[in-house]
Formats: sequence, C-alpha cells, structure tokens
Amino acid sequence: MATPVVDIEYRYLVPADANDGTLFSSVAVFDGSQWAALCRELDIASVGESADEALASLVQAVTEALEYAAERGRLPGSPVPDEALLEFMQSHRGQGPAITTAFLA
Repeated sequence: MATPVVDIEYRYLVPADANDGTLFSSVAVFDGSQWAALCRELDIASVGESADEALASLVQAVTEALEYAAERGRLPGSPVPDEALLEFMQSHRGQGPAITTAFLA
C-alpha cells in the first residue's frame, strides 16, 4: 500500500557562522486548530498559534531539556520511531505545507 505524501517546506534556522551546539531537526504541522512542532532526535514537542511560534517554543524546550539532562548526567530524550513520525506528519491539516527545519541547540 502506498503511503500518502505530505507537502513539506524546508527552513534552516542555523546561522551560516554557527559552530557551537548540536544540530537537530524538527517538523511542524497544523492539526486544524494549532501548530505542533516535533524534534525527531529527542521526541520533544511544542505547540503554538503559528508555525514560527511552535518552532520557537520547540527550540526553547530542546535547549532546556539539554541543560536539565547535562546537570543531572542523563540523556535528554530518545529518537521518535519512524512510524510515529509518519503519523505525526500525516496529521497535517493545513492548506499550506508542513514545515521541517534544522536548528542548533
């Protein structure tokens, strides 16, 4: 059975001169009432009224998770399973594309 395709817009939130931090990726979808953003590498999510708000909240949440984990000698999260990522992406109900980004934290 063929998997439905999700239209995706790519955005890069990494400054060209950035050298510090770890590169993470995220996907933002509109579920019909709000935007949700998910960091695939850590299984951390955030929501907002716009894609930009959800992505900004996600970057903050990832940064806080990394700081918290480092202070306690723990891992900050674990990767999202492929099936769960596909389900998340297919939940997109917006008229425009879902959005994927790369960011440093």
